[in-house]
Amino acid sequence: MKSTIKLSDIKIKFGGKNLPKDKKFLELYKKAYNEQIHTYWGMVNIDGIKPFSNYHPEISQDFIDKFHQRIKSGKPSSMYVYLQNDSYMMSDDYSSYYLYLYSGYKKIPCYILGEPEDKYISDKVGPIKLPELQVEVTKL
Repeated sequence: MKSTIKLSDIKIKFGGKNLPKDKKFLELYKKAYNEQIHTYWGMVNIDGIKPFSNYHPEISQDFIDKFHQRIKSGKPSSMYVYLQNDSYMMSDDYSSYYLYLYSGYKKIPCYILGEPEDKYISDKVGPIKLPELQVEVTKL
């Protein structure tokens, strides 16, 4: 059963055992949803993606199963990245990043916040409007 909650009611904890806070990503993400910067979609070579930190989440079997089901159904999870120096920084979806990496994928579907350089990108589309924000809440 789906229910609706206010976005303002969602609280995210950063640091410690939780993912680290990437202020630049949060700023770009907000600007992209408010259409203050361009956003693109493309397949990004995994060699060009760098995690924001060395954070490694515990990944549940349920998440792993849903991740692979989405790929099999032709709807793989797209990550959000932004260009920093010569790489695309990823700081919002460590679980998907490591599953793509450990599963041997060479290219990852990504939303690119800001103007991209084409060095690591193929099948670029955009600028685009980001899809409506959806949050899946799982009770533990």
